[in-house]
Amino acid sequence: MRCLEEDEIQQCINALFKAGKLAPYWYKVYLELGNYYVTHDLVKARCCYKKALYLNKRSSEVAMALSDIYRIQGETALNIELLTAVTKTTQSKWAWLQLSIQHFELQDVGAAVKSLLAAIRIDVEDSNCWEVLGDAYLARKAYTAAQKSYQKVVQLRPGSLYPQLQIARIKLITKEPEDVIPEFRKLSEEYPQDVPVLKGLAEACLQSAKIFHSEIIRSYKR
Repeated sequence: MRCLEEDEIQQCINALFKAGKLAPYWYKVYLELGNYYVTHDLVKARCCYKKALYLNKRSSEVAMALSDIYRIQGETALNIELLTAVTKTTQSKWAWLQLSIQHFELQDVGAAVKSLLAAIRIDVEDSNCWEVLGDAYLARKAYTAAQKSYQKVVQLRPGSLYPQLQIARIKLITKEPEDVIPEFRKLSEEYPQDVPVLKGLAEACLQSAKIFHSEIIRSYKR
Protein backbone atom coordinates (compact mmCIF):
# COMPACT_ATOMS: atom_id res chain seq x y z
CA MET A 1 0.00 0.00 0.00
CA ARG A 2 1.36 3.42 -1.01
CA CYS A 3 2.20 5.81 1.82
CA LEU A 4 0.43 9.15 1.71
CA GLU A 5 2.49 12.24 0.96
CA GLU A 6 2.51 15.12 3.43
CA ASP A 7 0.23 17.29 1.28
CA GLU A 8 -2.21 14.39 0.89
CA ILE A 9 -2.30 13.91 4.66
CA GLN A 10 -2.99 17.60 5.12
CA GLN A 11 -5.84 17.36 2.61
CA CYS A 12 -7.33 14.52 4.66
CA ILE A 13 -7.05 16.58 7.85
CA ASN A 14 -8.66 19.57 6.17
CA ALA A 15 -11.48 17.34 4.95
CA LEU A 16 -12.02 16.07 8.50
CA PHE A 17 -12.18 19.64 9.82
CA LYS A 18 -14.77 20.51 7.16
CA ALA A 19 -16.74 17.39 8.04
CA GLY A 20 -16.63 18.45 11.69
CA LYS A 21 -18.19 21.80 10.79
CA LEU A 22 -20.86 20.19 8.64
CA ALA A 23 -21.65 17.41 11.13
CA PRO A 24 -20.59 18.71 14.57
CA TYR A 25 -22.29 15.79 16.37
CA TRP A 26 -20.60 13.02 14.37
CA TYR A 27 -18.11 11.52 16.83
CA LYS A 28 -16.09 9.63 14.22
CA VAL A 29 -14.69 12.88 12.85
CA TYR A 30 -13.03 13.60 16.18
CA LEU A 31 -11.99 9.97 16.54
CA GLU A 32 -10.14 10.10 13.23
CA LEU A 33 -8.56 13.43 14.12
CA GLY A 34 -7.42 11.92 17.41
CA ASN A 35 -5.97 8.93 15.57
CA TYR A 36 -3.94 11.34 13.44
CA TYR A 37 -2.71 13.55 16.27
CA VAL A 38 -1.82 10.65 18.59
CA THR A 39 1.52 10.23 16.79
CA HIS A 40 2.17 13.98 16.60
CA ASP A 41 0.59 15.81 19.50
CA LEU A 42 -0.88 13.95 22.50
CA VAL A 43 -2.51 17.12 23.85
CA LYS A 44 -4.50 17.64 20.65
CA ALA A 45 -5.24 13.92 20.38
CA ARG A 46 -6.56 13.92 23.95
CA CYS A 47 -8.87 16.87 23.18
CA CYS A 48 -10.19 15.12 20.07
CA TYR A 49 -10.85 11.85 21.88
CA LYS A 50 -12.56 13.66 24.76
CA LYS A 51 -14.84 15.41 22.25
CA ALA A 52 -15.57 12.11 20.49
CA LEU A 53 -16.40 10.43 23.79
CA TYR A 54 -18.65 13.32 24.77
CA LEU A 55 -20.58 12.75 21.54
CA ASN A 56 -20.68 8.96 21.93
CA LYS A 57 -20.19 7.79 25.50
CA ARG A 58 -20.69 4.14 24.54
CA SER A 59 -17.82 3.94 22.05
CA SER A 60 -15.27 1.48 23.39
CA GLU A 61 -12.85 2.43 20.60
CA VAL A 62 -12.77 6.05 21.72
CA ALA A 63 -12.60 5.22 25.42
CA MET A 64 -9.68 2.83 24.83
CA ALA A 65 -7.78 5.47 22.87
CA LEU A 66 -8.34 8.13 25.53
CA SER A 67 -7.41 5.67 28.30
CA ASP A 68 -4.13 4.91 26.53
CA ILE A 69 -3.25 8.60 26.48
CA TYR A 70 -4.10 9.03 30.15
CA ARG A 71 -1.86 6.06 30.92
CA ILE A 72 1.02 7.45 28.84
CA GLN A 73 0.67 10.86 30.50
CA GLY A 74 0.52 9.34 33.97
CA GLU A 75 -3.00 10.64 34.59
CA THR A 76 -3.98 7.76 36.86
CA ALA A 77 -6.88 9.51 38.60
CA LEU A 78 -8.43 10.63 35.30
CA ASN A 79 -7.95 7.16 33.83
CA ILE A 80 -9.67 5.50 36.80
CA GLU A 81 -12.54 7.99 36.49
CA LEU A 82 -12.86 7.24 32.78
CA LEU A 83 -12.64 3.46 33.14
CA THR A 84 -15.12 3.43 36.02
CA ALA A 85 -17.60 5.35 33.89
CA VAL A 86 -17.09 2.91 31.01
CA THR A 87 -17.76 -0.11 33.25
CA LYS A 88 -21.01 1.48 34.40
CA THR A 89 -22.36 1.96 30.87
CA THR A 90 -20.97 -1.05 29.00
CA GLN A 91 -19.86 -4.64 29.68
CA SER A 92 -16.27 -4.02 28.61
CA LYS A 93 -13.73 -6.58 29.77
CA TRP A 94 -10.84 -4.40 28.60
CA ALA A 95 -12.02 -1.56 30.86
CA TRP A 96 -12.11 -3.80 33.93
CA LEU A 97 -8.63 -5.12 33.09
CA GLN A 98 -7.20 -1.64 32.64
CA LEU A 99 -8.90 -0.57 35.85
CA SER A 100 -7.24 -3.43 37.71
CA ILE A 101 -3.83 -2.36 36.35
CA GLN A 102 -4.38 1.19 37.55
CA HIS A 103 -5.39 -0.05 41.00
CA PHE A 104 -2.28 -2.24 41.09
CA GLU A 105 -0.13 0.80 40.36
CA LEU A 106 -1.77 2.56 43.31
CA GLN A 107 -1.11 -0.59 45.41
CA ASP A 108 -4.85 -0.97 45.98
CA VAL A 109 -4.84 -4.74 45.57
CA GLY A 110 -8.37 -5.17 46.95
CA ALA A 111 -9.83 -2.91 44.26
CA ALA A 112 -7.70 -4.66 41.62
CA VAL A 113 -9.14 -8.03 42.67
CA LYS A 114 -12.71 -6.72 42.38
CA SER A 115 -12.00 -5.41 38.88
CA LEU A 116 -10.45 -8.71 37.79
CA LEU A 117 -13.40 -10.69 39.13
CA ALA A 118 -15.72 -8.43 37.14
CA ALA A 119 -13.66 -9.08 33.99
CA ILE A 120 -13.80 -12.83 34.61
CA ARG A 121 -17.57 -12.72 34.99
CA ILE A 122 -17.68 -11.33 31.45
CA ASP A 123 -15.28 -13.95 30.07
CA VAL A 124 -14.70 -16.90 32.39
CA GLU A 125 -12.41 -18.59 29.84
CA ASP A 126 -9.79 -15.82 29.77
CA SER A 127 -6.69 -17.49 31.21
CA ASN A 128 -4.79 -14.19 31.38
CA CYS A 129 -7.43 -12.74 33.73
CA TRP A 130 -7.19 -15.78 35.98
CA GLU A 131 -3.39 -15.54 35.99
CA VAL A 132 -3.37 -11.87 37.00
CA LEU A 133 -6.03 -12.64 39.60
CA GLY A 134 -3.73 -15.29 41.04
CA ASP A 135 -0.95 -12.70 41.26
CA ALA A 136 -3.32 -10.29 43.01
CA TYR A 137 -4.41 -12.88 45.57
CA LEU A 138 -0.78 -13.84 46.12
CA ALA A 139 0.07 -10.19 46.80
CA ARG A 140 -2.62 -10.24 49.50
CA LYS A 141 -1.22 -13.52 50.87
CA ALA A 142 -4.57 -15.18 50.12
CA TYR A 143 -2.77 -18.40 49.25
CA THR A 144 -5.77 -20.71 48.83
CA ALA A 145 -7.54 -18.30 46.47
CA ALA A 146 -4.31 -17.70 44.55
CA GLN A 147 -3.69 -21.43 44.12
CA LYS A 148 -7.23 -21.98 42.82
CA SER A 149 -6.76 -19.15 40.30
CA TYR A 150 -3.49 -20.62 39.02
CA GLN A 151 -5.09 -24.07 38.82
CA LYS A 152 -7.77 -22.56 36.59
CA VAL A 153 -5.01 -21.20 34.34
CA VAL A 154 -3.44 -24.66 34.08
CA GLN A 155 -6.85 -26.05 33.18
CA LEU A 156 -7.37 -23.45 30.45
CA ARG A 157 -3.75 -23.41 29.26
CA PRO A 158 -2.26 -26.88 29.86
CA GLY A 159 1.52 -27.04 29.98
CA SER A 160 1.96 -23.38 30.89
CA LEU A 161 4.98 -23.04 33.18
CA TYR A 162 4.21 -19.88 35.14
CA PRO A 163 1.01 -21.02 36.90
CA GLN A 164 2.57 -24.41 37.73
CA LEU A 165 5.60 -22.67 39.22
CA GLN A 166 3.39 -20.31 41.23
CA ILE A 167 1.39 -23.24 42.61
CA ALA A 168 4.61 -24.93 43.70
CA ARG A 169 5.80 -21.69 45.32
CA ILE A 170 2.54 -21.37 47.26
CA LYS A 171 2.84 -24.95 48.48
CA LEU A 172 6.39 -24.20 49.60
CA ILE A 173 4.94 -21.46 51.81
CA THR A 174 1.94 -23.39 53.11
CA LYS A 175 3.23 -26.99 53.31
CA GLU A 176 6.27 -28.98 54.34
CA PRO A 177 9.14 -28.60 51.82
CA GLU A 178 9.46 -32.39 51.54
CA ASP A 179 5.96 -32.47 50.04
CA VAL A 180 6.84 -29.87 47.39
CA ILE A 181 10.28 -31.06 46.29
CA PRO A 182 8.82 -33.69 43.89
CA GLU A 183 6.81 -30.98 42.10
CA PHE A 184 9.87 -28.78 41.65
CA ARG A 185 11.89 -31.81 40.47
CA LYS A 186 9.25 -32.59 37.87
CA LEU A 187 9.27 -28.99 36.64
CA SER A 188 13.08 -28.98 36.52
CA GLU A 189 13.00 -32.09 34.33
CA GLU A 190 10.55 -30.42 31.94
CA TYR A 191 12.31 -27.04 32.02
CA PRO A 192 15.97 -27.80 32.88
CA GLN A 193 17.22 -24.35 31.84
CA ASP A 194 14.59 -22.29 33.67
CA VAL A 195 16.25 -20.28 36.46
CA PRO A 196 13.10 -19.65 38.60
CA VAL A 197 12.33 -23.39 38.57
CA LEU A 198 15.87 -24.29 39.63
CA LYS A 199 15.80 -21.57 42.27
CA GLY A 200 12.50 -22.94 43.64
CA LEU A 201 13.95 -26.45 43.79
CA ALA A 202 17.05 -25.19 45.58
CA GLU A 203 14.94 -23.27 48.12
CA ALA A 204 12.76 -26.32 48.79
CA CYS A 205 15.80 -28.55 49.30
CA LEU A 206 17.46 -25.96 51.54
CA GLN A 207 14.36 -25.60 53.71
CA SER A 208 14.08 -29.38 53.98
CA ALA A 209 17.75 -29.61 54.97
CA LYS A 210 17.29 -26.95 57.66
CA ILE A 211 14.32 -28.81 59.13
CA PHE A 212 16.28 -32.08 59.09
CA HIS A 213 19.26 -30.37 60.73
CA SER A 214 17.06 -28.87 63.47
CA GLU A 215 15.54 -32.28 64.18
CA ILE A 216 19.01 -33.82 64.53
CA ILE A 217 20.08 -31.07 66.94
CA ARG A 218 16.95 -31.57 69.05
CA SER A 219 17.51 -35.34 69.17
CA TYR A 220 21.05 -34.86 70.54
CA LYS A 221 19.79 -32.52 73.24
CA ARG A 222 17.30 -35.05 74.60
